[in-house]
Amino acid sequence: CHSGTGMDLPFVYSMGRQMSSNKIVTTKITKGDVILFSGCRDDQTAADASMTSVHTGVLSYLFCKTLEGNMNVTYGQLLQNMLMLSQQKGYRQVIQLSSGKPFDLQTRFVI
Repeated sequence: CHSGTGMDLPFVYSMGRQMSSNKIVTTKITKGDVILFSGCRDDQTAADASMTSVHTGVLSYLFCKTLEGNMNVTYGQLLQNMLMLSQQKGYRQVIQLSSGKPFDLQTRFVI
């Protein structure tokens, strides 16, 4: 799948920093907090993998693996840790975080 900007949210972060602000949809800034982790950029395809004995998406695996044992992280740390683990596993897809309004990556991650 090409999940990149799945909800056309105007603010896109990757590599622990804001990568772009989609100027076309800046009028679509959300009133509430809308945050999306996507498995790849729009120009990439999100991979599936058999990381364990279960077939799953790479992003789903990385998300669970990154939070395993440490739920006390910021959104920026979670994004960065998933990116590092993805690179260690040899995946080229670039995980992104998108938000509906400007977002501080130092905000604590909460489910």
